[in-house]
Amino acid sequence: MKTTIRVFAGIVLFLSVGFLLRKNREQIRSIFQSEAIAASIHGNVVHPGVYRLHKGDTLDDLVRLAGGLKNLLRWNWTSIGKFWTDRRSN
Repeated sequence: MKTTIRVFAGIVLFLSVGFLLRKNREQIRSIFQSEAIAASIHGNVVHPGVYRLHKGDTLDDLVRLAGGLKNLLRWNWTSIGKFWTDRRSN
C-alpha cells in the first residue's frame, strides 16, 4: 500500500514539474518574440525615463517620446555613438 502511494505521488510530482517547465518555457519564448523593448533615456531631454520602443523605431523616436531635447548644444553625442555601437554588436 505504501509503495503504491509513493509511486502515485512520484507520478503526480513528475507530471507537475513537466507542466510547470512547459509553462515557463512558453513565457520565456513570448518574451523573446516580443516586438517591443524598453529603452531608457536620461539627461538633456524634457521628460527622462523609460519608454517602450517597437520594431523599427529609431533613436529619434525615443527622443520624441521623451519630449525632445532641452538644449541641443549640451547634447552628449559620444553617448549616442556608444549606444549605436553597443546595439550593433548585440
